[in-house]
Amino acid sequence: DYDGETNGIFKVGTQKADAQLVLMSGDEEEVVRINSIGNVGINCTDPVVQPRGHLEVRGQTGSNSPGVLTLSTAHATIADGDRLGVINFMASKEASGTDALLAGASIEAVATDAFATDNNSTSLKFSTGASETATEKMRITSAGNVLIGGTATPTSSVGNLCLFNGTIPAASVANGV
Repeated sequence: DYDGETNGIFKVGTQKADAQLVLMSGDEEEVVRINSIGNVGINCTDPVVQPRGHLEVRGQTGSNSPGVLTLSTAHATIADGDRLGVINFMASKEASGTDALLAGASIEAVATDAFATDNNSTSLKFSTGASETATEKMRITSAGNVLIGGTATPTSSVGNLCLFNGTIPAASVANGV
């Protein structure tokens, strides 16, 4: 069913209440299923039933075959500071509006150097908000160092906890952490 006259929506469906949409591969294997309440299963014939709004990615049968969710960029040349993928947590339909509609938290992968044949240096940023867009509160660097309360070096301002190779550097302790 295509309603090109009014809004350009292509609809596939049935009037049956418990109907599901299934996409098959060329070899007749089920690859995607959208169940009757809108949950999506990838390589999964029985996506999570309740509540609504779930995405389940299931791996193949066998050991070391987990479900994988990949966030990627189509950018061909990655530079320092480029974002590779972001997961935002938000209440996009919150009725009170303004700050309530902003991302309350996010996890972001950020390149920390230009990518090359021998480099894909990336940090993970963890951000939370109170009454604003979520801002960075913790970072895990490509070296495995954890910076909590900011992204500055251990000689920076009071309030940052920097763990390097599992230890708190003396400079962090000297700063009152």
